[in-house]
Amino acid sequence: LPPPANLSASRLQQLSVRSNPSLSGTLPPQLASIKSLQVLTVSQNALIRGEVPQGLGELRNLVHLDLSYNSLTGPIPSRLGELRGLVGLDLSYNSFSGPIPSRLGELTLLQKLDLSSNNLTGGVPDTVTRLKALTFLALSNNGLRGRLPAGLSDLRDLQYLIMENNPMGVPLPPELGNIA
Repeated sequence: LPPPANLSASRLQQLSVRSNPSLSGTLPPQLASIKSLQVLTVSQNALIRGEVPQGLGELRNLVHLDLSYNSLTGPIPSRLGELRGLVGLDLSYNSFSGPIPSRLGELTLLQKLDLSSNNLTGGVPDTVTRLKALTFLALSNNGLRGRLPAGLSDLRDLQYLIMENNPMGVPLPPELGNIA
């Protein structure tokens, strides 16, 4: 990606850079200076690598963040939990590692959370049960272990719960049968 110029003066609301197989490099930290940004899509660019800049947590107007199908690494930044207006978060098909940040439970408007096909470990944080607007939760193809959080049946709008291919090591809780 080219180095951005004076982006802090930009009134750009949507930036979509997807399906560019020869696009390479890292996500420039200067993206965080586009304060007017509502939609950021940098997906299906297999050669985009490195960590997600922490500054993306400062994009307070962001509604959709899609960084799927890249080669991003490192932990999922917990600062993404500061994006309180976020409705969609898709970080699937990367190489993120470590635990799912519990701060993602602060995204109370979130309807779609897709963290599938990464290298995430640990358990599903209990804070996911705070996401009352959630309709789609995909955590498949990771290294998640342990029990699912109690209270998943309280997510009344949940339509998709995709957990396949994780070494959970425990039986599914009976409360899953109570999800409307």
